[in-house]
Amino acid sequence: MTVYLSLMLGVMIPLFLASVFAVKVAAGRMQTANALDQAMFSLLGHYDRDLMERYDLFFVDGGYGTAELHHEQTCDFLEEAMSYILSPGKGRLTGGSNLLSLSSESMSITGYTLATDQDGGVFALQAEMAAKETLLTDGLGTLSEGIQGLLNDSQQAEQRANGAEGGLPSEGYAGVKAQAEAAREEAAGSDSSGAGSGTGASGNSGGGEGTPSQVVNPLESIETLRKSSLMNLVCPDAGNISQNTVSTGQLLSGRGKSSGMGMISLEESPYSTGNALYLNRYIMTHFGYYTSPEEGNGLKYPLEQIIKGRNSDQA
Repeated sequence: MTVYLSLMLGVMIPLFLASVFAVKVAAGRMQTANALDQAMFSLLGHYDRDLMERYDLFFVDGGYGTAELHHEQTCDFLEEAMSYILSPGKGRLTGGSNLLSLSSESMSITGYTLATDQDGGVFALQAEMAAKETLLTDGLGTLSEGIQGLLNDSQQAEQRANGAEGGLPSEGYAGVKAQAEAAREEAAGSDSSGAGSGTGASGNSGGGEGTPSQVVNPLESIETLRKSSLMNLVCPDAGNISQNTVSTGQLLSGRGKSSGMGMISLEESPYSTGNALYLNRYIMTHFGYYTSPEEGNGLKYPLEQIIKGRNSDQA
């Protein structure tokens, strides 16, 4: 080995080893990012199906079926999901090679947002997004129905025009004559009945025969209304109103609420004038009310509950 070759190898070998190390670091960063994406998508894949199907809301149950948040279970879930990327041979019978030898040393949650954060603004933001999507779909459906209705009206008008050009139907002249005779007979009968009644407004005033029998004394109706309850006046079938109630502690307004950390900031208030229109539409389309009650054992009229905040359907 010559001196020149020794000097060249002394330069090339460190350069090669540095390149290998740089590639390994880059691969480790990429695998770490993939592991994080795997964990987050797996966690979000366990979103609450009932909220999505019934209310078009995308939230993850951080309490795992309980009333309290359990961050430790969330961390364990994330770490378990990451391990399949950090250790490619995990769960395989034949094993596998792991050139990077990565592992998770610790896991912690640095931020999360609850639906009730920012005075319910997080919930309202998703509700408005759902209302905008359904509004576009419903608008297209209404436009399609309107166009179909115009086409049907045009076809009917064309059919009527074709019938007019072809003349009256076979029974047309006889039918018109019969209708005219029936109209004359009806008019004659009404004239004779009016003449036979004998007394009109002038007859009553001239003869002084008293109040006509068809006039109803309003005082009796007023007295009946005074004896009736307000519920009977507003709702004629008050006896059929749901008697379901909920505990005040079950309502958000009647209990203490938790707060998230590292919360997202809303650029615009979800309760502004323009956004409130979408929020009202969402409430009307996703909650039951008196004329279209909710199913289940809870309140039958949650829309009215949202408006007034009472804990019973009747209230």
